[in-house]
Amino acid sequence: EIAYLAATSALETDRTDEARKGFERAEQLGSCKALYFLGNFAHHVDNDWFKAEEFYSEGAQCGDKRAAQE
Repeated sequence: EIAYLAATSALETDRTDEARKGFERAEQLGSCKALYFLGNFAHHVDNDWFKAEEFYSEGAQCGDKRAAQE
Protein backbone atom coordinates (compact mmCIF):
# COMPACT_ATOMS: atom_id res chain seq x y z
CA GLU A 1 0.00 0.00 0.00
CA ILE A 2 2.87 2.39 0.72
CA ALA A 3 4.30 1.93 -2.78
CA TYR A 4 0.87 2.65 -4.28
CA LEU A 5 0.41 5.79 -2.17
CA ALA A 6 3.89 7.04 -3.06
CA ALA A 7 3.14 6.47 -6.74
CA THR A 8 -0.16 8.37 -6.61
CA SER A 9 1.59 11.21 -4.81
CA ALA A 10 4.26 11.32 -7.51
CA LEU A 11 1.59 11.33 -10.21
CA GLU A 12 -0.29 14.20 -8.54
CA THR A 13 2.90 16.29 -8.59
CA ASP A 14 3.68 15.53 -12.25
CA ARG A 15 6.60 13.22 -11.52
CA THR A 16 5.38 10.69 -14.09
CA ASP A 17 8.54 8.59 -14.38
CA GLU A 18 8.66 8.16 -10.61
CA ALA A 19 4.94 7.43 -10.55
CA ARG A 20 5.21 4.75 -13.20
CA LYS A 21 8.07 3.03 -11.36
CA GLY A 22 6.06 3.24 -8.16
CA PHE A 23 2.99 1.66 -9.73
CA GLU A 24 5.16 -1.09 -11.21
CA ARG A 25 6.60 -1.75 -7.75
CA ALA A 26 3.16 -1.66 -6.14
CA GLU A 27 1.88 -4.16 -8.71
CA GLN A 28 4.82 -6.46 -7.94
CA LEU A 29 3.81 -6.26 -4.29
CA GLY A 30 0.25 -7.27 -5.16
CA SER A 31 -1.55 -3.95 -5.49
CA CYS A 32 -4.68 -4.42 -7.56
CA LYS A 33 -5.26 -0.66 -7.75
CA ALA A 34 -1.90 -0.10 -9.46
CA LEU A 35 -3.05 -2.07 -12.50
CA TYR A 36 -5.46 0.68 -13.53
CA PHE A 37 -2.68 3.26 -13.61
CA LEU A 38 -0.33 0.90 -15.43
CA GLY A 39 -3.09 0.42 -17.99
CA ASN A 40 -3.33 4.17 -18.39
CA PHE A 41 0.42 4.46 -18.90
CA ALA A 42 0.37 1.66 -21.48
CA HIS A 43 -2.54 3.24 -23.33
CA HIS A 44 -1.79 6.95 -23.17
CA VAL A 45 2.01 7.05 -22.94
CA ASP A 46 3.15 3.92 -24.76
CA ASN A 47 0.20 3.82 -27.20
CA ASP A 48 -0.04 0.09 -26.54
CA TRP A 49 -3.74 -0.69 -26.29
CA PHE A 50 -3.15 -4.45 -26.07
CA LYS A 51 -0.92 -4.11 -23.01
CA ALA A 52 -3.35 -1.61 -21.51
CA GLU A 53 -6.19 -4.09 -21.97
CA GLU A 54 -4.16 -6.74 -20.13
CA PHE A 55 -3.67 -4.40 -17.17
CA TYR A 56 -7.32 -3.32 -17.16
CA SER A 57 -8.56 -6.92 -17.39
CA GLU A 58 -6.31 -8.08 -14.57
CA GLY A 59 -7.40 -5.11 -12.47
CA ALA A 60 -11.06 -5.85 -13.14
CA GLN A 61 -10.55 -9.49 -12.16
CA CYS A 62 -9.15 -8.51 -8.78
CA GLY A 63 -11.99 -6.09 -8.10
CA ASP A 64 -10.90 -2.62 -9.28
CA LYS A 65 -14.10 -1.05 -10.60
CA ARG A 66 -12.17 1.67 -12.47
CA ALA A 67 -10.33 -0.97 -14.52
CA ALA A 68 -13.58 -2.76 -15.25
CA GLN A 69 -14.95 0.38 -16.91
CA GLU A 70 -12.07 0.68 -19.37
